[in-house]
Amino acid sequence: MADIATWAIKDTLTYGIIQSQDLVETHKTGECRNEIGQVIRVQQYDKEYQGTVTIVTTGELPKVGDTIKVNDKDLYISSVEEIENNQNFQTARISCKGTKKITSIEKAKAE
Repeated sequence: MADIATWAIKDTLTYGIIQSQDLVETHKTGECRNEIGQVIRVQQYDKEYQGTVTIVTTGELPKVGDTIKVNDKDLYISSVEEIENNQNFQTARISCKGTKKITSIEKAKAE
């Protein structure tokens, strides 16, 4: 079964079939240092997603600044490039990014 992306156009749920997706997942990282500058703890938090999704839809395309749900990720749209448009469907490449709060992952330095 094909993956589906969803977005809202004027309170109407619209969907598109995902042709391809290239989303990269990273984490933010923070370091704690002692008084002499040694790293004593590294903490990772907040997953970040960024990349592009190519969709095919018979509905209206989303706009820059809207949100799109790709699988289980809610992402903000930073650009929409219409690739093909005919009477039956539209194809677009959408650049998007988002974050997801996660429980922190701590790595303590051995003393």
